[in-house]
Amino acid sequence: MKNTVLISLMLLSSFVSAQKASPRTNTKTVTIEAGGLSDALSAKEKQTVTNLKVVGAIDARDFKIMRDNMPQLKSLDISRVNIPSYAGEMGTYIEDLSGYAFGSYDENTTYLENTIPLMAFWGCGNLTFINLPLSVEIIGDYAFKGCSSLTSVIIPSSVQKIGVAAFLDCFYEDENNKPSLIIPSSVTEIGEDAFNGYLLTKINISSTTKISKDAFFSCDHLTSIHVYSNNPENLDIDDNFFNHINYTYCTLYVPIGAKNIYRSTKKWENFVNIVEENQSNKPVNMVEEYSKPKLEKREQIQNKFRTKNIGG
Repeated sequence: MKNTVLISLMLLSSFVSAQKASPRTNTKTVTIEAGGLSDALSAKEKQTVTNLKVVGAIDARDFKIMRDNMPQLKSLDISRVNIPSYAGEMGTYIEDLSGYAFGSYDENTTYLENTIPLMAFWGCGNLTFINLPLSVEIIGDYAFKGCSSLTSVIIPSSVQKIGVAAFLDCFYEDENNKPSLIIPSSVTEIGEDAFNGYLLTKINISSTTKISKDAFFSCDHLTSIHVYSNNPENLDIDDNFFNHINYTYCTLYVPIGAKNIYRSTKKWENFVNIVEENQSNKPVNMVEEYSKPKLEKREQIQNKFRTKNIGG
């Protein structure tokens, strides 16, 4: 009898350990209109859904639901949604955050269309993967601040601006599962502290890209930077522009004929490996490939990332 009880307890212990080691994946797909996410999910689903796919339209109210009411959310596919504008008190603005200056933002902020709202996923520590809408043009200020588990972000080539501190404090550390995020060459403005400390691996800087102070501070995992301008940007205005970058490990790619001018320009000269490349056809990077209308191919790649990062 004692042996039977002991074996039962051991089996129960093994079962509990297995449950802890392999968290249950709870997947949900919804088709909604803007502002309809709360009604589309039950109270239990809001607390338990880990993988969410949304089709239709969402606005700042829906982003607020995902941030504040879905604590288990890990994988989010909103690639097939449109984001209309919204004006009201139910958006993503967080009033009581001391130590941050949010300019003219307040509870009555108007949230722009085709924009990931400010503070949309602030502090979502469980979020590991997000597939952004094909129509999105702006990633708002502080949108992913503090998303400490964020390993994969699919940014389409429609994005033109990445806001202030958009990926600040995304200090994910896992040598076996490094973050995957590539800035597409369509981006023409990157806000202050946008990627401060984030583990970027590749940057595309177009000839018209405006980069603000400390945008890439402590991005020490960069392996390649592709610059599409024959004239190096003056980096003397920002002492921290490439602070902590490994100049030996990271390769700088420049247009054909521009190597010597980059080699003789302050701060750019620090790169040990400066390589000229033919940019008549800009290299197809991961993000640009995802943004093409090949949805079956897109979903196959996206599922690969989800399987890798979620384990479900």
